[in-house]
Formats: sequence, structure tokens, C-alpha cells
Amino acid sequence: MDRTQETYKVAGASPTIKRPQPVASTDTYATGNLGVPIISLHNIRNETFVVSNNHEFWYKHADGYIKIKPCKIEVVDILKEHLFSPSDCSISKCGMKNCKTCNILITDTSFSSNLTKQTFNTHSFENLNCMTSNVVYGIECSLCGLIYVGETKGQLRKRMSGHRSKINNKGSQLLYRHFDQADHSVLSMKVRILEKIYHPTNNPNLSTPLRRNREEFWIKNLNTAAPYGCNDNISTIGNLTSPGCQSLHEIYDYTKDLAYTDTRSPEYRLQGVILDISTFRLFQAVRSDKSEEKTNRPFIKVRFANKGIDNLNLCQILNHKTVTEKIPPYFKRKDTPCISYSYTPTVASKIYNYKRFLQCIDLSNPSLHPLPCECSSSDFNYSPCGHVITGDLSIVKNDKLRELLKKGPKYRESMSFTWNQNVKSIMDSCEEYARRWAKKEDVQLDTLSEWIKSIRGLLLSRINRLKSTVNTRFVSIFKDPDVITELTYLQEHYVITPADKATNNYTFTCKKYYFDSLVKELGFKFDTWKSHLHPNKPFCL
Repeated sequence: MDRTQETYKVAGASPTIKRPQPVASTDTYATGNLGVPIISLHNIRNETFVVSNNHEFWYKHADGYIKIKPCKIEVVDILKEHLFSPSDCSISKCGMKNCKTCNILITDTSFSSNLTKQTFNTHSFENLNCMTSNVVYGIECSLCGLIYVGETKGQLRKRMSGHRSKINNKGSQLLYRHFDQADHSVLSMKVRILEKIYHPTNNPNLSTPLRRNREEFWIKNLNTAAPYGCNDNISTIGNLTSPGCQSLHEIYDYTKDLAYTDTRSPEYRLQGVILDISTFRLFQAVRSDKSEEKTNRPFIKVRFANKGIDNLNLCQILNHKTVTEKIPPYFKRKDTPCISYSYTPTVASKIYNYKRFLQCIDLSNPSLHPLPCECSSSDFNYSPCGHVITGDLSIVKNDKLRELLKKGPKYRESMSFTWNQNVKSIMDSCEEYARRWAKKEDVQLDTLSEWIKSIRGLLLSRINRLKSTVNTRFVSIFKDPDVITELTYLQEHYVITPADKATNNYTFTCKKYYFDSLVKELGFKFDTWKSHLHPNKPFCL
């Protein structure tokens, strides 16, 4: 029979291999060795090969066929495959002098998902090392535990060398960007072998579809898809971190929700059951009985006299484990109390003088106390009224006082303190709170003695650490003679008030103009009010 007229049947081709042409177009075999090709049903989805009459395998490669030595399978081999589990293997380091993978290779054959905590074992019928090829591997971050699943047909150590190169060259994939972070590096990367891929041909090229299928299997089971892991490129889905893929997910979620609108579908009923259980567990019915006393969170009042109180961080001490352990277990309320601070007066009490000015005016005879006015020669004269009305701090000549006024009237100066004073203040507050707490629990105050001692112990240990670093000496600016002189001059000539609708700003107003405006606005007539005033006491507004 002429070779050019023969018709050959071939097995189904994988997506990456071309379907073989008639054997007549091939020049890489002998006529007598081929025989009549038949279809092989063994793994027909992943392979493309023909079998001759004499049971020799011919695989399609490029434009020709390559002869493969036939394999022999006996019943003993089949029994061994069932007797021995693929997880009965060991992983070791190759020991090569220049191998950088040995230092990061995890030799434990048991591993678990970082998300679900499900445990798995390495799949292999042989012992593995850095030089093993045709494997599915996992890269783990030793700092945050994220996992990346990959596959390679070559040796594992060569594949890891490529990963290290991409990280050092700032690759764009999610895996490389993760290890390029400020607190990450190549040193925080570990690798383990997840599975050794076996194929009837022992050819890595022909086992690529199976290897990628197993890679997708491990990505799903270990939950390493972004953002739970470092796998951002998933087959049949795309790049999870790309904007286009995110839009596709939104469309998918929208179409998926349409299935739950059919009231006859099991999905609709299942959704109703889930929502009903969630609503019952998360939300409670509104209480109509208001007789029960509301539980208010307790407060502990502490005087914030200086910055040392802030450095002690009382809130952290109250939440410390050694303190909370001292609370008796039979107490009804064990909540950590909120801290309510009472503060020292601000600088406004020393700067503002409008209240003292009004209290010192004698309305029965204002001429006895003439008010100073030097507005005509002042650079801050407000021309429409002919007096000084300004919020410009340039009117203050002293630099220290001007810088203090820039901080606003709510500013508090740093006060000198001693650590013993702070300890006494805090412990007094804690003991007062303990009395109220013991009274509500209907117990003796001695019940909370250990709780109070633990707070004192933490305070003293923290003070010992802060003594050498925290400054406890401060000098008030109001003790400077130049500042006192300047402030006295300003208060004698101007009424210092907060600005309207801008209370953090100061306003300097001429005293005479301020008094005349108040009298005019209130409509006072001194002859009328003179008979109603006490002869020995000034009238106060």
C-alpha cells in the first residue's frame, strides 16, 4: 500500500500542540517501523501521540515524529501505587556550594493555609530537593505569612534565582512588589515544594497543562489569590489587581445576584435563611421596658496639672494585664474607667482684663477715674472712630509676650513638677474611684487594695524610666520682668478681649472708647443713676 494514500487517526491535541498532519509529510521515521497508527485513549485530553502496530510510541514534535521508548506496567507496580501514599516523601537541601535556595528551602512536608488553617502534605512518590524539576512550589513571606503558588518545569533553584532577580530589579508583579516594600526583602522569602508532577511521558513540556492545572488547584485550596495571597494572575479570570478585572468582577457579582431574585430557586430560599439567622443574631428587638437602670461607663477624675501626667499614660496602665487581673472575678462591672481630666487655667486669665476693668469703674462719678487715651499718636488708630481697635499683635513690643499671644488664649504654660506630686495626685484619684466602685459592688474597700497596689507599682516603674529623659523644670514667661512691664502697659491703656466669632484671637481696644460705647449703648444717664448707687461701693456691670 502506498504511504501517500494512507489515512491516519490521531489523538486529540492539547491547546498548545498542533494536531499532527498525515504521516506522509514526515521524514524523521522509517516506513517499516511505523505500521498502522491507532488512537490511544490513555490521557487523550492532554497528549498527542500515535501508536504503531508494534506498540512503539511516536510523538508529534515540530514538523516530525519522535520515537519514544515504550514503557512496561505490571500488576506489582499498580499495587505499589496504592500501598504507598504520595505524601510519604522527604524534602532535603541539595548541598551544592553555590545554591542559594538551600538557605530558604522549607524541608517540612506538612503545611497549612494562612487563611483557613487547613493542613496539607507534599505530594510526591520520591524524595525532593532544590534540584527537583517539574514541581508546584509555594513562596512564603516569613514576616506576614502571605503565600504565592507557582510552577516550573525546570529545577526549583533556577526558578528561585529568577524570582530573586525580579525582586532586585523591582518587578511589576504583585509578588515582587510585596518583597520590595520598605520592611521586606529577599531575606524574608521562604520556599517549599507543594507537589511533584508525574506524567506518563516524563516530559516536562508535555506535562505543562497538568502542572498548571495543579497550580490552580493549590491556589484555590491555599487561598493565595489576591488580596489573601500574592497570586494576582489567575487563569480563566485574569489579573486580579488590574482595573479592568475589577470592573469584570462587578459585572459578575451583578449577574450572580440576578439568580437570587427567582422566588422558586433554592438560592433565593437559602438567602432568606441566611438573612433571617443573621438578623436574629446581630440585632435585638427594641425594649419597651425602660424600668431597668441604664449602665453608664464609669469615670475616674484626674487633675492634669503638668506634662508629667501625660508621660505616665494612665490609660495604658489601667488597661495593663497586671491591673485587670486584680479585679475580683465576682464583680458585676469590670470595664476600664474613662479618664476625665481637669485642667489648669489657661493664659487667658492673665491676659484678658475686660472683667476687671468693668468691676473697677465707678459709674456714680466717672470723672474721679479719668481713662487714658493716646490713640491720636498710635500707629494702630482706627480712623472711622479715632481710637485704637486692632487685633494686630504688632502692638505688643516684647517678643516673648508676642510669641505667647500667637498661641491663643487657650494655651497652657508648662508647669514645673515633681514625680512624687504626680503619683500622689493620680493615686488620690484612683482611691476615690475605688471607693465609689466598692460602694456600687457592695463590698469593702480592702477588696480593691491589690488593684490599687498594682497601679502604684506600674507608676513607680514607669517613673524610674522617665526620670532621665523628661524635663521637670519650667520657668513661666510671666515671671520675666520685661514681659510683666509690657503686659502692665497694655492692660493700663487697652481693654483686651476675645475677638467676636474668632475667640482664639485677641482684640486691643482703647479704654475710653470701650467705656463710652458701653454707656451709650446701655443709655446710662449719670444724674438718674446717681441716687441708686451705694455711696461707698462702685457699680459693677
